[in-house]
Amino acid sequence: MQANLIAFAVTVLAGLGLIATQRWHGRFSLDGLDGIQKHHDEPTPRIGGIAIAAGLLAAWFTADPAQRQVLSPLLLAGVPALLFGLAEDVSKRVGV
Repeated sequence: MQANLIAFAVTVLAGLGLIATQRWHGRFSLDGLDGIQKHHDEPTPRIGGIAIAAGLLAAWFTADPAQRQVLSPLLLAGVPALLFGLAEDVSKRVGV
């Protein structure tokens, strides 16, 4: 249970950190307002996957061995998704 709370806290803090530092990375990571699926009132960072990955890593580091056995494949499978997701979020040129 402690690993879950730590993972949640790390994810929330990383997400808030991304929002607070958007003036530094915003030109690369902010999503515009134009588009059929756009619901935000102001440009929003697209790089939320970083917060999710940070939370998953925090869970892995604080988990017991049985939980690590479950989390390890998730981490491994998530690496390509994170890398390609970040490439798409920053470049806005990578297609589905």
